[in-house]
Amino acid sequence: MEGTRNERVAILLVAYVIGFVTAYVAFGLTQLEERFVYMPVDNTASVINALEKKSDAPGIAAMTKEGLVLVKNNEARIISATQASADGILPEGYHTRIADYSLSPDGKHVYFCEVPGDALDICRPYTYSVAEDVVYPVKIDGQRVAFDPETQSAQWGSDGTITFE
Repeated sequence: MEGTRNERVAILLVAYVIGFVTAYVAFGLTQLEERFVYMPVDNTASVINALEKKSDAPGIAAMTKEGLVLVKNNEARIISATQASADGILPEGYHTRIADYSLSPDGKHVYFCEVPGDALDICRPYTYSVAEDVVYPVKIDGQRVAFDPETQSAQWGSDGTITFE
């Protein structure tokens, strides 16, 4: 009884139903978008404004067990990592301790002075640009400098510059 006329009609009807459902979904005989709830444009704009205002807040520079971090908008960015020294000088970006660190008053830069080894009595000064996400070595008259970790002192000026004593 395979291939009887009734089976062919049933298969043809099922094919039409499947085709109709496919066309309904693909071409949207009714607008499906009307069934969804849209958030008004005003609310979207206020959410975007809130996110922009959130990013304007200055961060916090802090020491953790991983190293010196900048915490801003609930995200921690490691600026200089803590590492044990094996009687040598650690590469840039690593330290055994931080002699001094501070965030600029406008929150755009972080100053820090990293000690690159346990037995060393120098610290290498750097500034971190928050906007650029880049660490720059401090240079005076175009030359890299190093300070005594115990006596060095850096102060932020009202114009965002840093001075050393």
